[in-house]
Amino acid sequence: MTKDILIALKGIQFEGGGNASEEMEVFTPGEYFFTNDTHYLLYEETDENGNETSSRIKIKKDVVELTKKGDVNVHMIFEAGKKNLTNYQTAYGTLAMGLYTDEISFEEEKDCLRLKIKYQLEINYMPMAECEITLEAASKEKGSALFRS
Repeated sequence: MTKDILIALKGIQFEGGGNASEEMEVFTPGEYFFTNDTHYLLYEETDENGNETSSRIKIKKDVVELTKKGDVNVHMIFEAGKKNLTNYQTAYGTLAMGLYTDEISFEEEKDCLRLKIKYQLEINYMPMAECEITLEAASKEKGSALFRS
């Protein structure tokens, strides 16, 4: 895969009854690196107020890490069958976040990566929602066709 990529990222939270209660989608250019058996995706997000957050996704064999720095600061670690704790720092204060990862699936093709993570979210030690992150990253040439639909 080339260094310059396009990223499609979708996050869904399901609360009681399996209905999606909150959905977030990001389509953005990014950068891709592969070193020491690890895939790295780097990209910027801008919220509705124009605030920027730098994001890094690190994909190893059995572990995915998502780090955000900016208006929101967090280092989330996903390992299937394990619970990881972290702090979610916002301008309004810090929340304790628990992530129990149910499933991670990862596919790698020549010009494309696909990642899906299913996890249970706790905020301040209280169950909050079941969540799902899906990501597709592709070289710009292939990605422009993939993300038009």
